[in-house]
Amino acid sequence: MATNLSLKVDHREKTSGILEALSAYEDQFHVETLQLKTGDYLLNNQILIERKRLPDFIESIKTGRLFQQAYRMVHSRYHPFMILEGDKKEVRNSQMKREAIQGTLIHLTVFLGIPIIRSASIKETAQLIRFTALQLYEGNRHGMHDTIVKYPRFRLNKKQKAALRILGNLPGIGPERGMAILSAFSNLKDVFNASQDQLESINGIGPKLAESIHGLINEPFADQDTITIKPNKR
Repeated sequence: MATNLSLKVDHREKTSGILEALSAYEDQFHVETLQLKTGDYLLNNQILIERKRLPDFIESIKTGRLFQQAYRMVHSRYHPFMILEGDKKEVRNSQMKREAIQGTLIHLTVFLGIPIIRSASIKETAQLIRFTALQLYEGNRHGMHDTIVKYPRFRLNKKQKAALRILGNLPGIGPERGMAILSAFSNLKDVFNASQDQLESINGIGPKLAESIHGLINEPFADQDTITIKPNKR
């Protein structure tokens, strides 16, 4: 079936082997290589695909880069999904706790709504992109996917925006980690009363950052004897 859907590929994926695997279906795609602002593949300006090799997925959890990418994807106007490629053997010695990986998957799928599909190889990843293209083509042809191009779904109210600004003043907390904290606690009081272990359990906040935040909130400024308060002049 000739679909000839547009497939924009980020230039960093040129050496991945995916394009070579897709060359067998060249009649189904009009391929353009360029620099995408987010994601690795953009299918027909509708579906945004992020491809992650398992070792890169684990490393990006540790650095917090994964959550930055995920939030950019969900705030784009496209429908995102992620392909995790590779064998579990590649990450057996990663020293990442299973609970941390599970927590990340929950945050990505349940709270951000990003579908994640496993792939065993480059060839299978190319097949997944092709299958997606075929279903998208059929859906578009029958008017089923008119609303698949979306707009940002995360709308913050005034209180949440104010809380996010306050959280942004904590060490190492940007918008992405701030949003993760907002989703983990019901109010700022709970955040400031949280234990170091509770802070560490939040996606994107590791032991060092949790220790830094907890210390800033709970350690005294100085000995009381060193604090001098001058009365206001009237």
